[in-house]
Amino acid sequence: MTREDDLESILCESETRRRIVLLGVSRTLREWPSKLFQGLVVGAVLSLIVFGLTVLCILGPQTCHAARVSGGNCDLGAPTNLHFIKHENRSWSRDDYCHIETVARSYPRHNIFVTNLLENYDERPSLSSTIDYQLFFDHLTTMVPSRNIEDEMQSKLKKISNVRIVNVSIEDFFKRSSLRKRVCQLTRDQLELAAKYQIIWNSPGISLEPSAAWQLDNLDHLINKIDCEPDASIQLDSDLQASSASCQSFVGLVMNQIARDGGFFDRRSLLKRSLEYYCPESNGCNGVRILQAASAPNENYTNCPSICSLFDVEADL
Repeated sequence: MTREDDLESILCESETRRRIVLLGVSRTLREWPSKLFQGLVVGAVLSLIVFGLTVLCILGPQTCHAARVSGGNCDLGAPTNLHFIKHENRSWSRDDYCHIETVARSYPRHNIFVTNLLENYDERPSLSSTIDYQLFFDHLTTMVPSRNIEDEMQSKLKKISNVRIVNVSIEDFFKRSSLRKRVCQLTRDQLELAAKYQIIWNSPGISLEPSAAWQLDNLDHLINKIDCEPDASIQLDSDLQASSASCQSFVGLVMNQIARDGGFFDRRSLLKRSLEYYCPESNGCNGVRILQAASAPNENYTNCPSICSLFDVEADL
């Protein structure tokens, strides 16, 4: 037998073995109970789904504890939540409270929250009455602190039907936040900014400084629920930020920037850096509305009889 004949014989034997193996596999699959085979396929698919969800949870930038807030993410008939937040070591002026009252009277159908962030809340004297803060975090209970002139102004605001005064410790406010380990390293101004983004991350709404109240004219699309786009709205030159949906992606990115060590020095630099990450394209940015400053209000803009009455009484004394 020649060398060519040996090679041909080997190839034929290999082909025969391959056919025998394939025939055996085919018979085995035919004899395998169909239910067992289907079960294995379903199990494999479910394992892939669980693995994928696990990866998403691990890589997700923020844990979203969306609060049970009246109005949900987009309810055309629901009121909007407007938040004024400050650290206890910062005082608002009479003009600031006048702006807040003006907002409350200008938007009577919407909810106005004045939130005081307290360093050591448990050590403060309090009255027996409590205010339920369930609109945002079920685990929070707030109490009325000792009185001073600013408390007098807040008490005046509290008598307006759509205004709620909230006093809460910084620890409790950020208890369920991704920022909870970072807040102790933030300055007072940075802490207030973190709180403003935390509140609109948990629930749709607007957080702003009293001095930016007249800029609300730029947020008609959100206040009056004209559309249901899950956007964030910001102003670079005024302390105003808003979200039309809980767990909004740009708001989450800003919070991630705050959570980083040395993540930002001031509000404007924080927002500009966040926009660079979120909107690499120069021709627009889906998910973020950058609002232009509104024109200056006229002389008759303010409407704050409650705050004015407090100081009128003091003047008479």
